[in-house]
Amino acid sequence: MSELGLAAAWGLAAVFLWSAAAKGRTLPATVEALRGLRLPAPRLLAPALVAGEALLALLLLATPAIGAAAALLALGGFSAVLALLLRRGITSPCACLGGDARQPLSWRAVARNGLLALFAAAALAAPEPAVPGIAGLVAVTAAGLVGATLLALAELRARTGHLLSLGPLPPAPPGSADEPLGATLPLVSAGHPGATPTGETPEQRR
Repeated sequence: MSELGLAAAWGLAAVFLWSAAAKGRTLPATVEALRGLRLPAPRLLAPALVAGEALLALLLLATPAIGAAAALLALGGFSAVLALLLRRGITSPCACLGGDARQPLSWRAVARNGLLALFAAAALAAPEPAVPGIAGLVAVTAAGLVGATLLALAELRARTGHLLSLGPLPPAPPGSADEPLGATLPLVSAGHPGATPTGETPEQRR
């Protein structure tokens, strides 16, 4: 359990580092996103978020248990704010955790925070700072991929009403490789070299 907790701490630290770097790299866009969400003092809040996420990442690496507890508190606070915004009907792009700045805010962001909170809870059992083993990293990575896939499928279903959409294939263009051989060739009667597609010879037409 301690090995998995240590791997979870490292994985969560990577997520927070990625998010802080993404927000810091596009700080003006982060400010605009916070303004669109109608949050107070976006010019001050944006760099504070960058610094806070970077600090969480460092804590998770230096003191995993303390960092995990701080991450749980932060994720709980983030989720509460996002839920309040959604209840008010505010769905401006969030770019949460370094995501797509064009993606409207949805309950998927809250669910994603819940998934990260599970990793933080697992990291509470991490021992002293150390490099996690391969088995723990593989297990945590696999769990993260499964969770991300489920969230993506849930978002797709919420938008389209179904998970996959396989409509009828369009007809093949004339002369393409997918068209049946001879489909565009004129029908010529084998009985006369000058026959028309209806089988009439030039003499019969006259």
